[in-house]
Amino acid sequence: MQKHNLTEIIENIKTIITDHTDVAEENTKTMTAESHFVNDLGIRSLDFISVIFQVEKDYHVDIAEKDYEKLATIGELAEYTAKQIELLNLTEFCQTVQE
Repeated sequence: MQKHNLTEIIENIKTIITDHTDVAEENTKTMTAESHFVNDLGIRSLDFISVIFQVEKDYHVDIAEKDYEKLATIGELAEYTAKQIELLNLTEFCQTVQE
């Protein structure tokens, strides 16, 4: 089972942003949970998809394409990811109990 707190997820998303977009690493100091991917960070749609894919890979979660438009800020993506992790953990727990 994975355990991650929201702050940890936010910090990892900041790193992913600098690794997979044109946003400079020194900008992570000014990034917050409220930082908007487009308006504040200037992230283009293809770069946003790259960030999403890396979050999915890092946390072994699936982010539904229909939910992309709801994930406008770092915090929204982090909260969504945390909920997906909780669902994954619950599913794993239920499978363990059934065995």
